[in-house]
Amino acid sequence: TSYGMSKLFTAQIDEAKQLFLDALAIKKDSPCAAWQLSMLNEKEGRIERIVNFEQALQSELPTEDEVILRFALYNEHEAIGDSVKAFDYLQSANLVRCKNQPFDHLENSEKIENYIERLHKIEFSNSELDHSTLPAPVFIFGLPRTGTTLLEKCVTSLAEVEAVGEHMDFRKELELQTNLRFSSPFDIVIRPFEDQLDLPLAGSRYLEKTAWRAHGRPYYTDKENSNFAYAGLIANAIPSARIIHIRRNPMDACFSGFRQLFAPGAYKASYSLTDL
Repeated sequence: TSYGMSKLFTAQIDEAKQLFLDALAIKKDSPCAAWQLSMLNEKEGRIERIVNFEQALQSELPTEDEVILRFALYNEHEAIGDSVKAFDYLQSANLVRCKNQPFDHLENSEKIENYIERLHKIEFSNSELDHSTLPAPVFIFGLPRTGTTLLEKCVTSLAEVEAVGEHMDFRKELELQTNLRFSSPFDIVIRPFEDQLDLPLAGSRYLEKTAWRAHGRPYYTDKENSNFAYAGLIANAIPSARIIHIRRNPMDACFSGFRQLFAPGAYKASYSLTDL
């Protein structure tokens, strides 16, 4: 399965499909292979796979294996036009995650209100930092599934912009200065960040650590979604930065998140339609 993933990332689709099929021949309910084949819309052996996956769910499975198999069954049933059964598997997959990794919207809201209130206490510098000798980052952010990846491809089709993708270098600088590891972007409120942050230092360190990613071009992207929380801090710490916030119809964005298999613990609000 891992070899198939490496082929997938290098766009060798047919080779990847065959490796996932081989993995299922060895273990007929291999979760990762099952999910990848369903995402690739592999028609060969689809009905047999559905039967095997549904049988596997009758036994006790590790939580994440169960989630992945249910997402795979969602894709497989959607592909054969059984939308009712597909949605049942999608909802049950998210329910399993929701039980194990609940989202506390009240706590989240309190953190956000606290954060906004304390941002107003920061004395932002008006001085222009001279980063003219370094390439400038282009921050792209928005909710997941709003088109940030597509937007990055559009922006980087210009010869002067290097595509870098998601990286958490700015957030890591904030974690370093507050001596804290954030589990969500708003965990910054756990520390007296308004007194601790040295934004010019954060900006300079960010550029020093990431400028190499530009590969000689004057601009490079950073499309880590959680950076939306730090837009004001970024603008002050890195005056040369460009910031693009992309929006999508809320219903489209929310349902697209609901039907996406994110990494465990990522975007917990997406596990429940109520939380969304």
